[in-house]
Amino acid sequence: MITDRLLLGPGPSNPYPEATAALGRPLLGHMDPEFLAVMDETMARLRTVFRTENTLTLPISGTGSAGMETCFVNLLEPGDTAIVGANGVFGDRMCEVARRCGAEVVRIDAEWGRALDPQRLFDAHAQHPNQIFWVATVQEEIGLRGAHTASDVVKPEIGIAIEGGVTRDAPKVGAEEAQELLGGGPAIFLYDSSALPNLKLVSLIKQTAKEKSIPLQSDLIQGYGDDSSEMQKSNGGAPTVNMVVPVRYTHSHNGIMNRGDFDKMVDLLVAVLQKLDAKTVANLRDFTPQ
Repeated sequence: MITDRLLLGPGPSNPYPEATAALGRPLLGHMDPEFLAVMDETMARLRTVFRTENTLTLPISGTGSAGMETCFVNLLEPGDTAIVGANGVFGDRMCEVARRCGAEVVRIDAEWGRALDPQRLFDAHAQHPNQIFWVATVQEEIGLRGAHTASDVVKPEIGIAIEGGVTRDAPKVGAEEAQELLGGGPAIFLYDSSALPNLKLVSLIKQTAKEKSIPLQSDLIQGYGDDSSEMQKSNGGAPTVNMVVPVRYTHSHNGIMNRGDFDKMVDLLVAVLQKLDAKTVANLRDFTPQ
């Protein structure tokens, strides 16, 4: 027979008598209206405790490790980088859970029982690349609807639009409509009617192209809209730029692209993305007047 015990450790702990009594009441299913009402009330109270308006604030019925694992499996995807401070058994456990989620685990070790210097975590974060979201959009020509929807979901810190650009060396295309030439390398928009690119991001791309000896054309077009404008207006404002591969006869059954232009665009984008560590992104997002 188990006798009553007073538990004074960090957990488990003695429940309130009301909670113990509730365990003897009839069980409710998780879709029962009465259960949903109790759940809604509990979530509302938790939002008050944690001072948040997030509607997904909810209790996890399980141990602390269960809550930790719930967080990891809903945030991490294969290939993500997880930086974990390990100074005890729970740090080791977090590393293992993140590894099983398919993440690349970066351990910041410290002696068991000793506090980690937070700066070590910040330094590790600065050394690893940011997360990249690749999105294919539709309906650009009727209001940038795909870009608007994608930006609302992703909430980008910076944005790079990639598309096929109109070439100047095509019949009845004037200089005011396009400037890039087929075979002249990738191009960057410096102006169109929907967006102005971020000057810092433009400078980064131009400098990278120069370092890699990649020819970079430029475009200034009136009466044109591109996906970067929707990314630019999202998440409180994001630095964006529009990059294009020159294509002759766009919006027709058959277009012509120079394979060299395409390959150089890939090389340029990869080189730019490799530079986008946390410090660089923070600098691009710093709009403080100089």
